[in-house]
Amino acid sequence: MRRAVGTGLAVVLLAGGAAACGSDDPAPTAPTASTIFSTPPSVYEEQRAEGVSALLDALPDALTSADKGALDALIDPLATADFRRTWQLARANLGPTPPAARRSDSVVPSSPEAGAPSAATGAQNPPSRPSSAPAGSPSRGRNLVLKDLSYRLAMNSGPDRLIGGALGVQLTEAGSSDSWVSEVTLSYALGGAARPGVDEAVIEVPMMLAFSRYDDEWKLLGDGSVAPDPAVTPGETTAPGEPVPWTFSGLRARDVRTAGGASAVLSYPGTERTVGAVGTELASAVSAVSRFWGQDWSQQAVVVATATDEQFAALTRTRHGSTSAAAAASVFSRIDSGSKTVVGQRIVLAPAARQLSQAGIAVILRHELFHVAARLATAEEAPMWLTEGVAEYVGRRGTTAVPGSGARSTERSSAAPGASRSPGRPVEEQPAETGDELTDVAPELAVQVAAGRLPTDLPADNDFAVDTAQARLAYQTAWSFAAFVADTYGPDRLKQMYLAVAQGGDEPATAKALQQTLGASKKQLITEWQRWLRQEVR
Repeated sequence: MRRAVGTGLAVVLLAGGAAACGSDDPAPTAPTASTIFSTPPSVYEEQRAEGVSALLDALPDALTSADKGALDALIDPLATADFRRTWQLARANLGPTPPAARRSDSVVPSSPEAGAPSAATGAQNPPSRPSSAPAGSPSRGRNLVLKDLSYRLAMNSGPDRLIGGALGVQLTEAGSSDSWVSEVTLSYALGGAARPGVDEAVIEVPMMLAFSRYDDEWKLLGDGSVAPDPAVTPGETTAPGEPVPWTFSGLRARDVRTAGGASAVLSYPGTERTVGAVGTELASAVSAVSRFWGQDWSQQAVVVATATDEQFAALTRTRHGSTSAAAAASVFSRIDSGSKTVVGQRIVLAPAARQLSQAGIAVILRHELFHVAARLATAEEAPMWLTEGVAEYVGRRGTTAVPGSGARSTERSSAAPGASRSPGRPVEEQPAETGDELTDVAPELAVQVAAGRLPTDLPADNDFAVDTAQARLAYQTAWSFAAFVADTYGPDRLKQMYLAVAQGGDEPATAKALQQTLGASKKQLITEWQRWLRQEVR
């Protein structure tokens, strides 16, 4: 589905956009006292900034080092056990950094179709499900290797947040001469099982950290909660921060060759079967999307298989339980208009994906990858009958899988609110032997048509809400309109229609786009579509 959210989310419905490729991004400028303060800093402020910056510079090496003591040495003994565990968990998922891999299992070839290109922060950690295979087994890959990882001080404009109370007393008694709460920018970019992996653009994640000083050394003390922001009303609910993949235990990465290079499959314990299916289907799914859309997109993806509802909710920035019926979601961090790339795009598979057959996983991947390919061409206000209908058409070509029966998605941006999602019941797919017959692919719609209840308009956006009874019918109806256009006018004209209507706008703008690309008014098209539906149900 298509909706931008908080940091860029799309639940099996979208994510949409080319995976950012490239190591040509300028490296973040090293912070100085003059760049992190809005007014000229004092000598004291400058020294404090330099000391904390030195600590932050040491963090990446500590997180990927074979020396377990390197990270412990950077954390204040007064830090809470939960805070310490958060960083230890990050180190367990990220380090130690292995050498650039040459092993045969570091880049796993997917099973491409004939003719397919052969191109080679801290959320609380809920208990993860037991894995049916040992951690780090070849089925899920290896520790995640990042292409880039750094922490740096962000601009400070407000008053200092003072650490008082019992913790302030403890710091004084322990010999700490200063403490500071500041916003920090985490910058990272995925590799995968090895560098460069997906070679994506740098993602920047804001976070609040507290620091304590002992003599000339600074240490990590906690997150922003040790000195609450006075501008935030006590008890006020704040939006969750943008998640990072190493938030949960047991993270592993597996590289899969797709047409654009290496794609990455990230996963958590308990997802071995899903990871295996994704590894088998991903390359052919990318090729299937390119056959419809063309090759002017990254032809790569980052797929994340989750094992628990907590993992799925955190990584899609949704409220726990609000997407329990979804099978997948796609998310992104931001759109870089200068380079025309979507940064931090992920396809996140829900725990329910484990119930799907390999064919069902293939449907979800094609659906979501279409959103990835089309993201830059799709305005935020583009109608969902278009974005979901065409994604369903691309996802289900050659199968009788039912739209809205499990391969549904939600998309979200990590920077702006909004989400669309669809129910995720298991899909029972059979190869389409006689074509994508409407009675097989859209049974609920077929029943309506057979009873003489033909759709009189295209579905509204609110019909696609994942927690509503009409969602399945909305997906099937949207799919049927896309299938009608492809069958009547051809797949190329369907793509032209998508590009025109996806620019967004009001109803007259949509009607004009349909007229220009298909040569018929919306009223005429609905009449033709109704005739096509009656013929298909006979």
